[in-house]
Amino acid sequence: MRMWNDEIIKKATEDQRLTVSHMALFFAVIVLCRRQNGYKTIQTSRKVLMGKSHISSLQTYHKCINELVFLQKNQLHPIISSKNRE
Repeated sequence: MRMWNDEIIKKATEDQRLTVSHMALFFAVIVLCRRQNGYKTIQTSRKVLMGKSHISSLQTYHKCINELVFLQKNQLHPIISSKNRE
């Protein structure tokens, strides 16, 4: 089963609440997931996610990751596991 199907990506890109920073972080997670053979749980770090999403501010990173976790629990697909956050 492919975790990252077109419907999930379409749902995220159509969500008006998500900013460019949210989308960059979201796609960084997708890239890492695909590199790790599509596992539902990925191993990464804040440093890696910030680098891949080109987010330089810790405040922006934490705001976006927390909002993505909230949205994921309420609407989107299980995209980010909060236990993997730093």
